[in-house]
Amino acid sequence: MTDSVFFVKTSDTITPHDTDKITNPGRGLLLSVAGVVKVGYADGTTDSPSLAAQVWHPMEVTQIFSTGTDAAVLAGTVHVGW
Repeated sequence: MTDSVFFVKTSDTITPHDTDKITNPGRGLLLSVAGVVKVGYADGTTDSPSLAAQVWHPMEVTQIFSTGTDAAVLAGTVHVGW
């Protein structure tokens, strides 16, 4: 196994929406205000985890729903490099 460096390349703003998918999903979420976030995954499943603010959460999601999300602001997704 080799040592790799994980770094953030870019982030995109996400607007929660009940039908629109994230056009360029990344590998993490950052919230500016903590709360429950209803997320959709590529396989069609959903989840509603309670997430902390100001922490990158390693999640690869394809959708953030407005219904079921009470976190006030979703700051973005992260695209990573090695």
